Amino acid sequence: MATFTASEEETNKVYDRQIRLWGADAQRRIQASRVLFLGLGPANVELVKNLVLAGFSATICDHRKVDAASLGYNFFADAESIGKSVGEASVENIAELNPFADVKVGSTSSCSDAATADALVAGHGVIIVDVPCTRGSENERKFINEACRKSGAKFFAVRCSGDGAAAFLDLGEEHTYVVETGEGAKKTTSAPQKAAYCSYADAIGVDWTSVKNKKMAQPPTPFLLDRLDALFADRPTPKKRSRDEDDFVVFAKRELEARSLVLDDTILARHARVAGKCPAHIAAVVGGVLGQEVVKAVSGRGAPTNNVFAFDAATGAGTALFASPAKRAAAPKAAVPVDAIEL
Repeated sequence: MATFTASEEETNKVYDRQIRLWGADAQRRIQASRVLFLGLGPANVELVKNLVLAGFSATICDHRKVDAASLGYNFFADAESIGKSVGEASVENIAELNPFADVKVGSTSSCSDAATADALVAGHGVIIVDVPCTRGSENERKFINEACRKSGAKFFAVRCSGDGAAAFLDLGEEHTYVVETGEGAKKTTSAPQKAAYCSYADAIGVDWTSVKNKKMAQPPTPFLLDRLDALFADRPTPKKRSRDEDDFVVFAKRELEARSLVLDDTILARHARVAGKCPAHIAAVVGGVLGQEVVKAVSGRGAPTNNVFAFDAATGAGTALFASPAKRAAAPKAAVPVDAIEL
């Protein structure tokens, strides 16, 4: 849904600030990349805003209907949109963010096998699954991730719910990037560095207790709630789709105890009540951080998170974690600074 075309000179004037931030080559890569947004929940509303403004084209897939509750975070829809498809109701306002970006509505079909996942991913450089707002199970996300690994697309899965968020990143078996340090005449660029990512299937199969840094007694709360949500949604019971608070608390405590982990009952009960809902200001933080990660992934500039990001709104802590059956490689000396790309 691009509204007009322009010369390279005119386009460069629009993106002048970004070109000065991350360079003309990175900006060209961004403008040549299309992002598939699977679900337009709080996290993806913020991400689509940030990324379309940066120059990415976008495909919006969301089968749900706009309701009054979603208007609290989806500023691309309004009261007249209630009852309409989220994608159809939002696409016009998203497109108006940037006339140089092509924004369209995509398929809402599910990914029941590898073939349907391949078809959905085709033509996209980045896939972002907004987990609470899609019908897909863990199995479907595995299909989508494998399709990304075959096509070379970058895969993100984010669960922004309650008082925090957890995101999984897969930039491929070999992601190449450079790190810049210093400013002006003192700016230096490292030699190309390489980072290896594991698949979504491998990441969700790791021992939860290993997903923490040396200062932590156990993994961050948002990571644990993400894993508990996924197991609860996929549990094989007649009440599979129930979000009964007591059921979730009992289920979660059993799963945590089996792994010698613990979360307070009040945290579990609150999460059960607000699952799938997230205050806009929390989504804004998550969307800003992950927007930077998408820019770094596509441009190849900046040390990327490998491979989990957790944000706890109760403490304000954002933590990079490693969830992989492989051992973490020693970080190259040049990659020690954590890059922040302003959006």
